[in-house]
Amino acid sequence: MKSGKKLEKKSKKTLKKKKLSSNITTIILILIFLVGLSVMLYPTVSNYVNQRHQSKAIAAYDEKVSEMKPEDYTKYFEAAEKYNKKLAKNPSAFYNPDEIKGYEKILDISGTGIMGYITIKKLGVELPIYHGTSAEVLERGIGHLAASSFPIGGESTHAVLTGHTGLSSAKLFTDLTEMKKGDLFFIHVLDKKLAYRVDRITVVKPDDTRNLQIIDGEDHVTLLTCTPYGVNDHRLLVRGKRTRYHEKEEQTKERPHHSQWMEVYKQAILIGLLIVFSLVGSRKMYGRIKGRKKK
Repeated sequence: MKSGKKLEKKSKKTLKKKKLSSNITTIILILIFLVGLSVMLYPTVSNYVNQRHQSKAIAAYDEKVSEMKPEDYTKYFEAAEKYNKKLAKNPSAFYNPDEIKGYEKILDISGTGIMGYITIKKLGVELPIYHGTSAEVLERGIGHLAASSFPIGGESTHAVLTGHTGLSSAKLFTDLTEMKKGDLFFIHVLDKKLAYRVDRITVVKPDDTRNLQIIDGEDHVTLLTCTPYGVNDHRLLVRGKRTRYHEKEEQTKERPHHSQWMEVYKQAILIGLLIVFSLVGSRKMYGRIKGRKKK
């Protein structure tokens, strides 16, 4: 009788251990799945949050602009034009922007550093343009290279706008590689609406600035980002030449396009799912092998 009770107790303990082991494994798998799911969802959720912040920043800028009077526009544009003329007359200022004083205050109507915003319908992005190219600025939106013209148009001007590629938290200029010659992008500064048609696309080394120089009598804006994706040891320059602005072209519904950012994100999801399924499959296989050994 005693030996029978001992065996019964042992079998109960063994059963409890098996259940505990099974429960721990299940919990670990659930945790791995949740961590994997969080990692997979992070880019989409983070990009959505960033887009919301960018949209709010642009809406606040437009509201501030609507409160201004015509004489206010004149004052800000005159300061920007004066800066641009100094740049055009002094090419060395491109390498030493501190030679021209007062950069930060020009076109900063709200004290937030926003001077306007850019719309690229083909890529489905609308992004605020900030003064400078600091790390903080490039996390939030598009930076304006201080050594280049302010993006207000005019003869002998060349504005350079820079944006990140490959951030997991925001798309920004990641899909700039999809731009082709003839594509349009639009810039809004105060009450001005400017249109630029892509006329040159080049890939250069980081220290090659020849394609960013002002061309006498011409009006250009260059969009700059790192390339290739994930390596970032070169710079992609997408230059636009000023063209007549037509509101219909900017209001045109964006066309579906191949998104490099979304492709990389899909690959990450696939890898994450494969890892989860592999872990689940390995657990089941381990359980079967263990069961056979006991038999």
